[in-house]
Amino acid sequence: MSFRFDHLSGSAQIRLVGHFTGQSALDFLPVVRRTLPDYANHPLVINMAEVERIDTIGMGAMLVLHRDAQRQSTALHVKNCKQTVRDVFRIANLDKPFHFD
Repeated sequence: MSFRFDHLSGSAQIRLVGHFTGQSALDFLPVVRRTLPDYANHPLVINMAEVERIDTIGMGAMLVLHRDAQRQSTALHVKNCKQTVRDVFRIANLDKPFHFD
């Protein structure tokens, strides 16, 4: 998996590409956690349009990111999530904490 930050006017977007699993999720989380304070009180969009699959480690990384974002009043939005990936969130009962656009 790869990811890229896009700085937008008044917000930021993280574009994820590939399989959000295992080591890629563990690589993603520290980078995002270091960057997250830059977006305190601003929306942060996670664009998952190019994510084909997510596993439990990827879900865990998303939950940690959600918790950290809440602590600093950063609105976190998941955008363009494929139905198969969104179903994983729903089946794990983790779709409620996230704002899906």
